Amino acid sequence: MRNLLMVVGMPAGRHLPMVCVPALAGRLTRQQPGVVTVGTLRAHGVGLVLIRRDGSGAARASRGV
Repeated sequence: MRNLLMVVGMPAGRHLPMVCVPALAGRLTRQQPGVVTVGTLRAHGVGLVLIRRDGSGAARASRGV
């Protein structure tokens, strides 16, 4: 019985994420953009790369730390 469950479980565990991830990505791309407010993180331009490291307001490039 254990071997039969493994025969079903292993392919499902390997191939199910390959189907679910593109399906989720497709659903996310079809969403309408939300309202832009003060707290909205803009995911384009140089601002996405720069990170505020300290409270002085100076933004520096991220070094992956």
